[in-house]
Amino acid sequence: MLLRTFEPSTPETGYHFDCLPGEPGRWYAGVGRCFLIPAYVAGDGDHHDVIVMINGYSRDGYSHDLLHLARLVATAEGLSYRKVTVRDQWRRIYVNNNSGYLIGPWEVISDVRSVDIHITNSGRTPSKNKRQCDSCGLRWEEEDLTAIEDNRAICPECLRIDYIRCERCEEWALRQMATDVAGEWWCKHCADTHSTTCANCDFRYPRAYVYKVGRKYWCESCYDRYAIMCPVCRRSYAPEGICGVDGQMLCWDCAHNRCARCGKEVSRPLKIDDRPYCRQCAPV
Repeated sequence: MLLRTFEPSTPETGYHFDCLPGEPGRWYAGVGRCFLIPAYVAGDGDHHDVIVMINGYSRDGYSHDLLHLARLVATAEGLSYRKVTVRDQWRRIYVNNNSGYLIGPWEVISDVRSVDIHITNSGRTPSKNKRQCDSCGLRWEEEDLTAIEDNRAICPECLRIDYIRCERCEEWALRQMATDVAGEWWCKHCADTHSTTCANCDFRYPRAYVYKVGRKYWCESCYDRYAIMCPVCRRSYAPEGICGVDGQMLCWDCAHNRCARCGKEVSRPLKIDDRPYCRQCAPV
């Protein structure tokens, strides 16, 4: 593995670009780097995972040499560090000064003086590998590209301009395909699966925050302002789905077998002007 440290820079001197959604991006220049090699220490009938740090470099004037990088990693991980002799058993990489730093719990590394490492593949470091951005076609260092859906690799510039992070699943999605869901930008999958459009105001809302009105769904604001609850079936309806029956506002289903004038239940009501009446109240 490779550890690198950076400082804010300008487009002329920087080579790493980082951008957060809704914020302007910034360029960074490298300050220091080193290699981290997973290893283990045998003892007490068990094996303890540790990290060997070697080949540290730092720009002139900066205290990001191997010692300071070892302190940084140990502090961040809540571990200890100590200098040890390092030897590559298969001689596949060069180890500066044949030494490095061992990172691990102090009770595990306190007595360790030397470490043997076994490098199975000493190919080029990730910073030397170039890959084409799947959006603009320009070549970038692999570590500067962001992997999104379908294993597409996107450069920082295309990511900033063409993509947005879904505020529900936090995955990157094409900006032009994103959907406004109650003021949040969601990817198409999340919008189609977990949101619905209010049938009254035509805006999208999370499914957990809509109400059923008749056979459709309304947002909370439209529900509070316009929906009417039928006192018989206790379901909510739009105003046009409600009719007055003897002073009560009933849904059409509940009002279907009730006289529109006296409100009594009628097994076979008379329909006059599309309203049900009993025989005593029918305007005939």
